[in-house]
Amino acid sequence: MQFAEYLLESSFLLKAMSITAILAVGGAALGTTVAAVLALLRMSENRLVRNAVTGYVEFMRGTPLLVQLFLIYYGGPQIGLTLEPLTAGIIGLGMNAGAYISEIFRGSIQSIPRGQMEAARSLGMGHWLAMRRIIWPQAFRHAVPALGSSFAALVKDTSLVSVITVGELLLITQQRISFRGRPIEFYLMAGVLYFALTMVVTYLVRRWEGRYQWKV
Repeated sequence: MQFAEYLLESSFLLKAMSITAILAVGGAALGTTVAAVLALLRMSENRLVRNAVTGYVEFMRGTPLLVQLFLIYYGGPQIGLTLEPLTAGIIGLGMNAGAYISEIFRGSIQSIPRGQMEAARSLGMGHWLAMRRIIWPQAFRHAVPALGSSFAALVKDTSLVSVITVGELLLITQQRISFRGRPIEFYLMAGVLYFALTMVVTYLVRRWEGRYQWKV
């Protein structure tokens, strides 16, 4: 591949990389929000709520992300829910990641000594106020290292969104291969770009982790 051609093809892939980044950021934001809600609900004193949330988490963790994406994008119109491919991709990634991250949050919350909750309650705090002010900040600090692994995995999972026609990095790479040939060069370029995104996520999480450790 000549240098001019390389620059042209790189521009296609860099544009697709920006879509991949949007998917990853959107999925991480949604997944973290969903996970926080699920983790708290799963520790509810209401048995019905606990069982419902547990069923959701186990279903999302026990079925392929690919199937979930198909359900959201292709199955949604059957119930009157028609979504753009990018929106469906972010929702699918976020809901799937939320199930996994919720277990990280739940384990982090349970790692906090029970005596801290009892002390907060003895000071007149209600359960949810104590969770918000005392338990949750500490639990979140404990969860940050594991969140880094989850977010890095989410970057790689964005490649599956190509099956619902989102023009992310893998889909555009495959399209350029069908047009230009040279699969080794294109897949290597795509791999380098995925690696770069993953390293950025890893770096940011490590900075985040260091900031929280400094505050402890």
